[in-house]
Amino acid sequence: MCCFVKAFTRRMPVLLMLLALFLPGGAIYAYAETLSKASRIPFQYDPSHGAIVVKVCINDNQPLPFLVDTGFEGYAAVDNWVAQLYHMKPSEYTGMLVPGNVKAFVVVNQKLFIVGSDISKSVEVQKIPLLVGSLNLNLKGERLAGIIGVSLLEKAAIEINYDNSTLLFDFQPQCIASTVSKSVFPLQRSLATARYQVVCSPFKLRNGPAKLKLLLDTGLNLSRLPKDVITQLSPTATFLKNRNDLSGHHFATTWFIPSLEKVGIEAKNVEVAMSDELYEPAVGMDVLSQFHPILDFPNQLISLQPRTMKEQTSTLVAGYVGLLPSNRNGHIIVGYVQQGSPAWKAGLQVGMQILDVDKHQVGSRSLSLIRNMINGIVGTTATLKLADQHGKEYDVRLARQNEADPMTFPAVGLRIGPANLSGKESLVVVAALCASPIFMAGVRPGDQLLAVNGSPVVSKSMSDIEALLQKPVQTLTVRHLGEKTPQTLTLLIERP
Repeated sequence: MCCFVKAFTRRMPVLLMLLALFLPGGAIYAYAETLSKASRIPFQYDPSHGAIVVKVCINDNQPLPFLVDTGFEGYAAVDNWVAQLYHMKPSEYTGMLVPGNVKAFVVVNQKLFIVGSDISKSVEVQKIPLLVGSLNLNLKGERLAGIIGVSLLEKAAIEINYDNSTLLFDFQPQCIASTVSKSVFPLQRSLATARYQVVCSPFKLRNGPAKLKLLLDTGLNLSRLPKDVITQLSPTATFLKNRNDLSGHHFATTWFIPSLEKVGIEAKNVEVAMSDELYEPAVGMDVLSQFHPILDFPNQLISLQPRTMKEQTSTLVAGYVGLLPSNRNGHIIVGYVQQGSPAWKAGLQVGMQILDVDKHQVGSRSLSLIRNMINGIVGTTATLKLADQHGKEYDVRLARQNEADPMTFPAVGLRIGPANLSGKESLVVVAALCASPIFMAGVRPGDQLLAVNGSPVVSKSMSDIEALLQKPVQTLTVRHLGEKTPQTLTLLIERP
């Protein structure tokens, strides 16, 4: 769990649960739509940071990256820039978020949609409270939007499958104690912090309880153990190096532990930090990634079945078919087709109406959700039911592939691709990296990029466009997807 949020929640451990019950609006936890027994959620996993990141839509807006963090006891939290982007106003102030004395607040009655491998495998929750504050979470150069906490996650048994990068949410779980013969540990919810602890096998401590209890923290990339446990597990434990976690918290010392088998966990060659008065003993992603974890919250159990080398398979990657949907007079249409993409090769044209995706009607769903339904996972096939200008309906099958990425500008978070719009060569925004200068300026996928600082870009090379984007303050002329009139946006770039 990131240290900023932990420092706050340590002082107010049950505040969010109380807010969920008593704040105006009710903040009633509920699942919308009819959920299947199991929901399958693709995630991005970064072994170097030990972070599981999923895509989440807030109130039907475009998907944003969220950290899955069982070490955060609330339902969810978002960074200040998200609140600014979506004009969130506080329902209640909660105090100060340290360090920096940044004021934190709560907004209630929010809807979250955790994007699944398809629409029927997604998870939608309504009327929950969001904590808003300075989270400062970064992963591979991308600023994360928020955190999914254990008060939301505990409604299901969750299987973490690292081999194909999916979370399986089971809302009607069979108790894993009856299906798994060993490596099952009790989960105990702490009354003091409202978070879950893994109760390990009996372990004689020099000073303390007979059973070692470790906070279950999927937001932690470095497990923590008490000093006397470290010395008993490995009397000659090797000091390694200084480490930082996902939010930049500095660990002064870490040690190499050959095995955790003495506490019943079959993890080997583990690097751990030492717990202290502020940071309690915890099991993090460095240990969990050696297993096929099943977090059975309803039955308060956790299964840790070891992974084997033979189980390594390909990783699920978000797909791309080369089209972006648009809304025209209440109808979902093809708004953009990228040249050379599967959609372009299949003959799709701008203006065709999209009726359903993989037999799921698009109806009144948000454009960002429809875009995710279409793109799916690399290696799978999207089946679109389309209608042409004469009303004739037909199905088109599109192979989902890795996203075409001909022109990338990482300094501003921009990716663009060529398109033919109304018979004219154009450059269209393929992606705007979350929280990047381009994103915060209001540029979104599907927008047509017309000019930078008044200079037309359609005929310019990548190096020419990159040179135009070097200035710290500049103007962009774009035509938003589905609109006719160009807009001038101001792009601000922070320089180190």
